[in-house]
Amino acid sequence: MPTLSLCLIARNEESNLTSCLESTYELADEILVVDTGSTDRTIEIARSFGAKVVESPWEDDFSVPRNRALTEATGDWVFMLDADERLAAESRPILRALIAGTSADAIHVCIKQVPGVEALFEARTYWFVRLFRRIPGIYFEGRVREQIVPSIRRARGTVLPRSGIVIHHFGCAEPGPKRQERHQRDLRLLLMEVAERPKDALARYHLGVTCQSMNRIREAADHLQQALDLAAGQQAALSLDLQSKAHTRLAQLYLAQNELETAIRHCESAVGCGSDDPLTFFLAAVVHMHTSNFGTAATVLEHGLEVAGTDDELTLESGVRSDQLRLALAHCKRLGGRPEEAIPQYRTCTENDPDNLDAWIGLAECEAERRNFSQAKGAFRRALELDPESETAQEGLALCG
Repeated sequence: MPTLSLCLIARNEESNLTSCLESTYELADEILVVDTGSTDRTIEIARSFGAKVVESPWEDDFSVPRNRALTEATGDWVFMLDADERLAAESRPILRALIAGTSADAIHVCIKQVPGVEALFEARTYWFVRLFRRIPGIYFEGRVREQIVPSIRRARGTVLPRSGIVIHHFGCAEPGPKRQERHQRDLRLLLMEVAERPKDALARYHLGVTCQSMNRIREAADHLQQALDLAAGQQAALSLDLQSKAHTRLAQLYLAQNELETAIRHCESAVGCGSDDPLTFFLAAVVHMHTSNFGTAATVLEHGLEVAGTDDELTLESGVRSDQLRLALAHCKRLGGRPEEAIPQYRTCTENDPDNLDAWIGLAECEAERRNFSQAKGAFRRALELDPESETAQEGLALCG
């Protein structure tokens, strides 16, 4: 059986480390924790799990301690975690089976965010390589949002695109001040990185993403556009997938500024890059709805639902769920004068989420338009159970007699 090194970097993680290690330590043949200057009980907790602790000064570069962990590791495989993450229990046998049987050199795992209260349309899942063979020439790059895949590609290693391994990440559930502190740190490091490597499209992309998370709209748009400009003609600098994500983020930013023509142009560019991101189609539909092109919006949303399929992982990755796509589709059908086509969509929404107030009101209004007053009353009453103060539901129920 191949051996496994569990590697973490940490600083002042006493509140997270125990849960992290409890989720994984039984799988590991060795645990390595690179501590970058803790002043709490982090080191003590790590050693209580039998971890080898390596103390390494913080150098404003996340790749440095990660690569230090790689130099200390002795296992055939390395599993890299952060202290605010937990390996899902059902993923433990999958991980062991994969390293025993795969021919790949590296494996993408699904990182599911536990969202914060301000996480509207932020990604809920990511796919990152966190599990890989310990072979020469493999190392992390980048001060922040550090990547190992480029070195794996240069070493001609093979990468398994997706696996059943799930990691739960709790960083986005941090209180506002702590989250803002993290954003400020990432911003500072990314600014250093783009100053050092001004033609690095990937660093510029991550800088744009960080600015967007901080609601620095114009800066985010500028950096994302610069990333796309740098990538033009040299796709290796920014994968087509990331180019499509940059266009989708730009569409989101310009839509928020009511710059509809620019937003739809970026949606189209994202599709041109091969986007399979449901958010791309959702944003395009919203633009069409703003201009009352409900038929076109419905067509776009139907395509988004086809992309999403029955598995919500894609929609979670983009931050917009399939039930949001379906509800918007129902609205488009109703506003476009096709209540008979909207009703099945609204019903599906209420079946999937019985507490979906907007779906109940939309369903009731469609039934009322078709003079099915008994069904309309039932839907309005359900809406009032969910929100007794809803004026729309109160007025609609009164009009039904």
